[in-house]
Amino acid sequence: MSTSLPGTAISPSPRQQEPALSGGEVVAQRRSRLRFKVPNIRPTGNLEGGAARGNCSAEQIEMKALLPNTNIGLTTAQKPTVFFQISKTSAQEGKFSLLNPNAKESVLIYEKNFPLTGTGGVMSFTLPADAPALEVGKEYHWEVALVCNTDDGDQGGTTRVQGAITRVQPSPEFATQLQAASPRDRAALYAEQGYWYDILKTLADLRSANPNDPSLVSDWTDLLSSSELNTSAQ
Repeated sequence: MSTSLPGTAISPSPRQQEPALSGGEVVAQRRSRLRFKVPNIRPTGNLEGGAARGNCSAEQIEMKALLPNTNIGLTTAQKPTVFFQISKTSAQEGKFSLLNPNAKESVLIYEKNFPLTGTGGVMSFTLPADAPALEVGKEYHWEVALVCNTDDGDQGGTTRVQGAITRVQPSPEFATQLQAASPRDRAALYAEQGYWYDILKTLADLRSANPNDPSLVSDWTDLLSSSELNTSAQ
């Protein structure tokens, strides 16, 4: 359910059957493929924000949700994956919560604790089999909280980040394009449509499967930097 991304790796051997491009041409080509279009939407109600600081025992913890500055993103997935960045911590667990923000007060729909690696970095949480599928056209709020021992002995989510997500139904034409596309091209298609959670998951999967491909590291860095997530991009 939760995963972390590999670090930047060394260069692999040159790709076969591709014309040689200059460094500037490669960068221009990659950015044109992954130019993310931020949808003109805003989340319902108030969110605590995409970044937070807090204490965990004697540690100073920083967390950040990997989202555009609108703090909301679109997905085509019934059970999507959310991404967040966390600093190194001795805390062993995080808590994921899915909420309905459309009521007078946010209503908890699903909650699950998950393990943390302790090393820090970018991590993810995918809605598991026992979680409800997201409904098309409905906005949800999600929260990741750090579970740790605080100075007063209380165990709870002392540091938390929140984000919003809406599931959309892709057109038949777009669904056909996705089915025929390679994973790399699928990322570009998601970017053009503004499907944030889908492009992030696609690139994360590609990086995990190809940890020695520096072009995927560049794709990841370009995407996050273009969405004002420069520190997370590293």
